Amino acid sequence: TERFDERLPLYSWLEDRDFLWRCAKHGKLARNQAAVIAHLATRSGRTSDLRYGYSKIANPFYIWRKSVISSLAEVIVMFWMKTTAANAIRAMMPKRPQGPDYKKRLKGNLLAYRDLILFRIDPRNILNIPDSTGSPEQADGTRAWQSEPTSSA
Repeated sequence: TERFDERLPLYSWLEDRDFLWRCAKHGKLARNQAAVIAHLATRSGRTSDLRYGYSKIANPFYIWRKSVISSLAEVIVMFWMKTTAANAIRAMMPKRPQGPDYKKRLKGNLLAYRDLILFRIDPRNILNIPDSTGSPEQADGTRAWQSEPTSSA
């Protein structure tokens, strides 16, 4: 009945929880202790730190708008305040070799807040933000920093 939300593109923050929360509406969920899975983080990551920072703000808001997260206060406190404060503090610390770029993550947070204020926040905007190579996923380079929500189907 439930499918992963295609409006949460690329390696999208909270897409697994969104799926889980929606599945829980259909009945009891079971945990299989015999399942073996490894979730390995890699420095190269699945998306740039800039995109990741944007997603950490845009995705919880989008999921709240879908009525999956119960309150906007939860989004603000549990997601926005925590991630923005952590990125701001870590951005001021010396960078660890091959560690995350918290300045770029914070910049991604700020881009998302800008889009929120301008009423154009959308998880799909990360497709218009350049990846670590400097090229956007599905946009021309001239509009890469001007995020706008893509048209919905």
